[in-house]
Amino acid sequence: MNGYRELDEACLAESAVAVALIRHFADEWARWGHVDDLHYWRSNSGREVDFVIEQDRLFHGIEVKYQTAVSGWDELSISKGIGRGVLVTRDTFKFAAVPRIPVWAFLLLRL
Repeated sequence: MNGYRELDEACLAESAVAVALIRHFADEWARWGHVDDLHYWRSNSGREVDFVIEQDRLFHGIEVKYQTAVSGWDELSISKGIGRGVLVTRDTFKFAAVPRIPVWAFLLLRL
């Protein structure tokens, strides 16, 4: 295969979410040359949340888990580390304190 690797769907899903978020902040990026309202979070123990957006001094975590089974640790990372947010999953809808939404549905949202 000439050194080419197959595409990793989980990486593509996370990249698609990143593109959607950057599009949301495009005006800020164009005006200032950087995006101050888009972050990521990592705990002292190494837990992380892929994206954290700040709007009106409130933080919202977005964790991408493009896999069949999602653990409760991911919800805890968002709820304890950030306070609120959403898990973007491969194919699961779940309405809870930290909702789960499939990546295809997340990409349809108007942020």
